[in-house]
Amino acid sequence: MTDNTRPTGPRSRGRFTGTLWALHLVWRNHPGLLLGLAGCMLVLGLAPAGFAIAVRGIINAVTASVNDSSPGFAAALPWLLLAFAITIADSIAGLAAQLCSDRLKSNLALLVNGMVMEQATRLDMPYIENAINREVLQRVRQDPGDHLQLLVTHTYRTALSTFQVASLAAVLAWLEPAVILFALVVAVPFLLFQWQLSRRRYLTEFNRAGKRRWSSYFLSRLTSPAYAGEVKLLGIGSLLTSRFVAAMQGFRDQDQRLQLRQFAGGATFVTVTTIAFYALFGRVILRAVEGELSIGDLAIFGGAVVRLRTALETGISQAARAYEQTLYVADLRSFLLSRPRLEDTGTTEPEAIAGALELRGVSFRYPDTDEVVLQDVSFGIAAGETVAVVGENGSGKSTLAKLLARLYDPDSGSVTLDGIDLRQYPVAFLHRQVALLGQSFGRYEASVAENIAYGDWDRLADDRAAIAALAAATGVDHIASGLPQGLDTALGREFAEHDLSGGQWQLLAIARTLARGAAVLVLDEPTSHIDARAEHAFYAAIDQVAGKATKIIISHRFSTIRMADRILVMAGGRIVEQGTHQSLMAERGHYEQLFALHEHYRVQEPVAN
Repeated sequence: MTDNTRPTGPRSRGRFTGTLWALHLVWRNHPGLLLGLAGCMLVLGLAPAGFAIAVRGIINAVTASVNDSSPGFAAALPWLLLAFAITIADSIAGLAAQLCSDRLKSNLALLVNGMVMEQATRLDMPYIENAINREVLQRVRQDPGDHLQLLVTHTYRTALSTFQVASLAAVLAWLEPAVILFALVVAVPFLLFQWQLSRRRYLTEFNRAGKRRWSSYFLSRLTSPAYAGEVKLLGIGSLLTSRFVAAMQGFRDQDQRLQLRQFAGGATFVTVTTIAFYALFGRVILRAVEGELSIGDLAIFGGAVVRLRTALETGISQAARAYEQTLYVADLRSFLLSRPRLEDTGTTEPEAIAGALELRGVSFRYPDTDEVVLQDVSFGIAAGETVAVVGENGSGKSTLAKLLARLYDPDSGSVTLDGIDLRQYPVAFLHRQVALLGQSFGRYEASVAENIAYGDWDRLADDRAAIAALAAATGVDHIASGLPQGLDTALGREFAEHDLSGGQWQLLAIARTLARGAAVLVLDEPTSHIDARAEHAFYAAIDQVAGKATKIIISHRFSTIRMADRILVMAGGRIVEQGTHQSLMAERGHYEQLFALHEHYRVQEPVAN
């Protein structure tokens, strides 16, 4: 799968502003390291020119001694000591610069990755679930601290090379002024070439974000325990492998084209500068032969002009690399400046929440989509009431759950808790009052006890008795009793040796949800993975731990639905019926049809031997 398309991307991403922001961030947090790098740059930038001048003095002193039979060593000694001091300073400054750079790298990795984690915590579901932001999230996961550190490093090296070029050019221009003109003539086109190449590299990588997610997806399906078995049984491993290889071949082909352009441009620069500077060197030799310049002048020109060409090439390459990193840093800054779509401006925090809910004319569509998921939904739930929500897939049940927990706000209408619009509560306060157990419940790489305590970490982190009580109420204690360290057994596929079945993980998620101590429980398919015995234990736990809470239960299990005080029936994003099981059956409407289908297929199920 060779991709010959030209990479595309935004024309302007606030690169200059992003660079200033990055440097200000580094200065604000690590001024000492930046000052250290600046001091090293001063020494390393002047060292080549200073060393050339010292060597010139040594050569001229020795030449004068040979020609005039004068004590040349005494005349050369100060220049020798100067060269020695410059060499020592240059070496120590190089080591100090490396030390500052290494420390800056580790400090920035900690700083920036921490900022990304904090920002991810602040951003809400409308941002995270929006397909438009998937590429942004993919890019910021790719070591954002490295890009900031590389920007600082390449900027430093660019400044160092520029300083070296300036000092060397000043020395050489004193001997041959045409050096300045030649340097500008060859440097400017090469700088523009490298600039464009860096942008192309960035845009290529920018457009790869989605394809990289696909290549990671193919690899994960072959190696993940959750999928590997089915992949082997279906025999589609070769298919996924071929698609993975095609994606990687596309990356390789793009990289090789860029590498070839880099080589061609570099080779052209080296050839042109070598011809130009050696032509100037020939002119200097001629002037030395004619007596206009000394042997020392000739020696330092030969050495310094080579250093000048190298410093020019290095400086231009580093400037291009710094420019490339500014593009990544602009992405990082854009992510860090993103704001949640949900406004967290509420100030109402009552001492107690009864749990009465009401929806009035609620309509909703997900951001940047045209499909209306909920249409003019209105109903009320009394405090302490248990209400079931039933409907076919895609009828809007899970979206309704997200609105009740204020993971999203409705496009129109209102959702109130105890008569107060959810938007008038601070989000953190509301999320302590309304607990949501979603279908995609968490399976945290942590111990059994920690998985429960995550429900209210501040309260339960050091309350072993409360954790044990929740485990006993939900049946998690029976799971823990079969594990080697009981509640302290580490779980998960990534870092631990012990994993649970889907039903066991769901029981653990139920215990975590009940740990919230919320006034409202929104349970989306809470018993989809557990058997009848565990389901009975679940409802017993609900009565024991959260008996007074308002409960909204979304389920396809009619054994679950019939336990509710009232049933809401959804279809096409609307509430089409509501009532008790008996009244809805008597209406012989949508609910009765769903129940009849359920009973038909339940009866048709074969009896296990």
